[in-house]
Amino acid sequence: MPHPMRHRWILLGSLILALHAHAQDPSPTNVLATVNGEVITVDDFKRSYAGSLMTSGANDTAEHRRRHLNQLIDTYLLAQEARRRGLDTTAAFRHYRERLHRKALGGRFFETAFLDSLPPPTDAEIRRAYVNSQTQVVVRHLFYRSEAEARAAYERLRQGADFLEEARRAYHLPTLDSAAGFLGPIRYFTMDDAFAEAAFALPVDSISAPVRSRYGYHILRVEEQVRPALLTEDGYQYRRRGLATQVRLRRIRLEGDRFVRSFMERTDVRVDAEAVRALARALADAEDAVTPEPLTVAKGVEVVPISTEALTEALTPETVLATYTFGGETRTFTAGDYYFWLPELPFEEARNRTGASVGRALRNEVMARAGAAAGLSADSVVAHEVAYHSRLHLAARMQTELRRPPYAEPDEPFLREAFERFGLGRRHAWTVDFTVIPFGSREQAEAARTRLDADPAAAATYPGFAAYQRAALDDHPDWRPHILRAPLGRYVVVQHGTHGWAVLRVDARKAVTPTYEEVRPRLVEALAPLARETALLRDLRARATITVDTTLFRQMMPPDMAP
Repeated sequence: MPHPMRHRWILLGSLILALHAHAQDPSPTNVLATVNGEVITVDDFKRSYAGSLMTSGANDTAEHRRRHLNQLIDTYLLAQEARRRGLDTTAAFRHYRERLHRKALGGRFFETAFLDSLPPPTDAEIRRAYVNSQTQVVVRHLFYRSEAEARAAYERLRQGADFLEEARRAYHLPTLDSAAGFLGPIRYFTMDDAFAEAAFALPVDSISAPVRSRYGYHILRVEEQVRPALLTEDGYQYRRRGLATQVRLRRIRLEGDRFVRSFMERTDVRVDAEAVRALARALADAEDAVTPEPLTVAKGVEVVPISTEALTEALTPETVLATYTFGGETRTFTAGDYYFWLPELPFEEARNRTGASVGRALRNEVMARAGAAAGLSADSVVAHEVAYHSRLHLAARMQTELRRPPYAEPDEPFLREAFERFGLGRRHAWTVDFTVIPFGSREQAEAARTRLDADPAAAATYPGFAAYQRAALDDHPDWRPHILRAPLGRYVVVQHGTHGWAVLRVDARKAVTPTYEEVRPRLVEALAPLARETALLRDLRARATITVDTTLFRQMMPPDMAP
């Protein structure tokens, strides 16, 4: 049977493609479900589900798909309730929706101007990727922040300069170092896209012209290629689907970056360096004033939580950060425009690389203008994209309201459903009799164990001695692994925590299956924050009109996944 991780990675690739391509037009053949007349498309489900796999680490299974579809239906119900309660009428939501609309405009422009013209990868391209994915290339490289420095070094190498001498200069080393710039063996899909493509295209013992990556400029030298002895057609066919996704993603990133760079170069951007430095100071002052925590919106992505009110006191919205040409006119990009995009920008970049952050915001602004100029403001895909993300936002706001204390007590149906869903009635719980004595060092613990082997009654004379009878092991999670492994009736030395040591003796261990009544108090405590939300959803579902195309849902599953 194919490994479940295969489904997961194929779907994660589909997610990234969906993020580049945005939502598709919700045609009848693409409608998976409706919630009180609001449509959930196949693409809505795919990107939402793939996102949940990415953040949870779960495998792709039929049960997980069914459960996620129900969660997505609940999201729609909560968003509808949020609108009934007026959460969509606040100024904060109107600003969010306007930013969302302009972001969708830019994305749709990118899609229509670039992605729609991108052909699918050919079989030859996929086969080349298969060979490269099974190959390792041993690489040494020179790294430069400046393109001019990289080109100067490349010219010296072409004139016969020694690569290690150039490595010494590039990395500012006092003497030659044979390890300078040595990366060792790399794999095709684990490196920066441009770097990998250049490395795997080079013959052994040759050097590349300067290669631009996300980090700067590189000159590569391939020292060895390690290819597998045998590549089979069966191996290729098994991996072909996933490889096709990876090849297309790489092409989107490489050619998409070039498209955006070329597009932005035509706008003749002129940055006011002093104004950007003033913005950096304003960001630092605002951060110090409110001491915010960055908000994680996706795995590895943090956005800026700084309020624009604090920023406008330090730098007025009218301050011009840059000028650019669009539609034959010179336009300004102001601090106010930057503040508009600020909630979308990575926190670390805004704080530490403000110039790059301004560039990102300016790109968003110009792409949105291009989308509007192309007549995409009323585009059905843009409208669907805005509606989809607005629902997610409103549902999250609704959940926040419902999960605030004071909490309600969960009702019996909710508690019993949780008891069954989490398999608590089938899970073994342990009751144990044990004693423990803490020590500051292993030597002290070993000396005490030797004494206790001869005189067990001396245990109670040690400071920190503790004895437990018929204790629930779940109440002592730090000791759990030691207690389950310890031999019965003997003193053993165990390491507890980072630096501590202890002498442990387990006299009895008994596995029991807890009853609902026994675990109910813990369930109440754990589920209380969700009680109001669960009760509301139960009521909303009872009154809602929900349809699901079960045939289409089954057809979406891979052939080897049990329905």
